[in-house]
Amino acid sequence: MAALDSREVQHRQTRSTPVRLARGVAGLLAIAAIVGGAVAASMAIFSRQSGEPEPTLDANLVAVAALENRTGDVALDPLGRQAAAQITQAVQQHGVADIVSAEVPLAAGDAPERPQGSEVASALARARGAGVIIHGTYYLVGDSLEFQIRITDVAEGELMSAPRPLMTHRETSDDALRLVEERTLGALAAALDYRADDLDFPTQPPSLEAYRLFWQGIDARWRYEREEALGFIRQAGAMDSTWISPLLYESLTLSEMSRFAEEDSVLQVAAGRREHMSELEHLMFQALLALNADGDRAIGLQSARELAAIAPSVGLRWGYIIALFAHRPQEGLEFLARVDTTGPRFKRLGAEYWRLSSTMHHLLGRFEAQLEAARDGRSRFPDHMYLLGGQITALAALGRTAETEALLDTVLALPGTVLGGSSVVTPQLRALDAAAEFQAHGFHDAGQTVAQRGLEWLETRPAEWRQEHAGWYEKGKAAFLYELGRWEEARDLYDWLAKKPDYWYTGHPVEWESYILASLAGAAARLQDLERARAIRTELAARTNEALKADADRSGAAGKSAAARLFLCQARIAAVLGEREEAVRLLSEGFRFSRAKGLYVDVAHRQRDFDSLRDYPPYRQFLKPRG
Repeated sequence: MAALDSREVQHRQTRSTPVRLARGVAGLLAIAAIVGGAVAASMAIFSRQSGEPEPTLDANLVAVAALENRTGDVALDPLGRQAAAQITQAVQQHGVADIVSAEVPLAAGDAPERPQGSEVASALARARGAGVIIHGTYYLVGDSLEFQIRITDVAEGELMSAPRPLMTHRETSDDALRLVEERTLGALAAALDYRADDLDFPTQPPSLEAYRLFWQGIDARWRYEREEALGFIRQAGAMDSTWISPLLYESLTLSEMSRFAEEDSVLQVAAGRREHMSELEHLMFQALLALNADGDRAIGLQSARELAAIAPSVGLRWGYIIALFAHRPQEGLEFLARVDTTGPRFKRLGAEYWRLSSTMHHLLGRFEAQLEAARDGRSRFPDHMYLLGGQITALAALGRTAETEALLDTVLALPGTVLGGSSVVTPQLRALDAAAEFQAHGFHDAGQTVAQRGLEWLETRPAEWRQEHAGWYEKGKAAFLYELGRWEEARDLYDWLAKKPDYWYTGHPVEWESYILASLAGAAARLQDLERARAIRTELAARTNEALKADADRSGAAGKSAAARLFLCQARIAAVLGEREEAVRLLSEGFRFSRAKGLYVDVAHRQRDFDSLRDYPPYRQFLKPRG
């Protein structure tokens, strides 16, 4: 991103001639003569005939006007042109944009006049075809100078960015101009960057370097390289403690990594800097708080609606994520319906958009609509594992066996796909989802057929594949054996896994260990080893209490989220033991502590151990969306 050359914008036909600008007032007089010759045609705006067409404005051509001196001291006039010269030179050197001057042209030898007002500067920018103008003012406040820069869309007359005012002692104006240059570069880069379309995030970076580091982090996050993302985002945030955006995205990234105690600490730091938050940042902060296990989803959704009114892309995205976390899929679909699927930003969000649309239709029991959404997404992202999964679960829920089998042929022919961190998605998981979905909707024979296919696929993997996916092979095999009702084999393999956590550990020890123990208990109960099943349930209950205590002490890595998984696993054991009322109670407790409540219900509805609850009214009520 060294020159922001990834912007997906139409470049103008002609490029301005680079001019290396001198610093200081003396150099400005020479610059004025050069600029005067280059922009002489711009004065035609003052005598243009009414029938003459306006020049076409280039959204990537930037004009720089001298800052207006509002100090009342004419001796400070040169600062305005010096600031414009330094900004112009910096923009050229760093390749942020193509640039022209918005100064009144001078005859050779003329002394520069005082900077013109913003209206004249904008008219001159328009005459040069510039779609963006950098202009501003400076004031005296006691013995200090205050600089205010503005970046404006020339065609619409709308403010694109206004970096925070910069104040410095008048005797240190050279340092002040350097800081004005840095802050303007960062703000301009953000204003022109298509990825920040619709104020995708609060754009007040302290410098171009900070902005670029920040976006290196965001890009890494989109690639699921979250450790790398954290490094870049933290470097950007360290450059200015009043810049809130890095804190917000550091928190979000930590949440995605299930590092909830660290996330909580970052949010506390952000809360202590509320006075520096813009309206947009405050709304984003409220949305982040709503994603916590005990966050107020209603406030989060309202914050998302307000965000959507001033920054559509970011507000709508927060809206559908919070709706999913609140298990309010209908509201999530309403946010998704308002997303602009034609803009440049959608190219990055596309797979997520269709995946979430598919998930929310599934939670509503609209399987035909889910199938349509997944198919639409796959027409754009053919081999995306999650979209393949959405299509498969929709077909399985509808009992369309032949189509599911045919799609599994496609899935099982694909290599494993690593999304990053601990989130490994292999074809075996799609086959498991299909088997479980068939079972959950009463298509037992089809579920058994798919589970057998998945098991055979695993057992025919070459040795190098098993080594590469160490742990996943054994966990997958045990899961297929469980779906097939081969209880003794499943019990023995889960028993082996329970004793070798280092072998299968993938980043979420609480999640996987509790899953393995619950499956071990389920197999044991079905083999009439009730004592062992109950002992495991007691152990999971103790771990649940430990997780909640750790959360209360702010010392746990997962806290409430770990407790949610543990409650669900206890509910599985209770259901196998025939304790239906207790199973639903435990499920409900887990739902209360879960962060992503919609995904929690999605897992619970296709769990094999809840087959005994399918016709139980309290369980069916538990599965219903909250909105």
